[in-house]
Amino acid sequence: MDPRKLIEDFIIYPNPTSGEFIADITLSERGNISIKIFNFTNNALMASQKARGESSYTIPFDISGLPSGVYAVLLETPFGNSLRKVILK
Repeated sequence: MDPRKLIEDFIIYPNPTSGEFIADITLSERGNISIKIFNFTNNALMASQKARGESSYTIPFDISGLPSGVYAVLLETPFGNSLRKVILK
């Protein structure tokens, strides 16, 4: 893998959230992405989105219908994966 191709930024805000949040992603070059949100306690997939063809993405999520707790936000890219946690109040 070329070490210059990577995830430059992966930011979740606001965090903690009341349900609606933004995932801001910057890649070193254009690439397709997939974002999956998992329940931290049982690894159940709660939400997912895909986007393609860009080097930066701003993707809104709304998980306000889910129970309060900690959720894992998994970013999958051609250059590797990255994990963040989001806290739902």
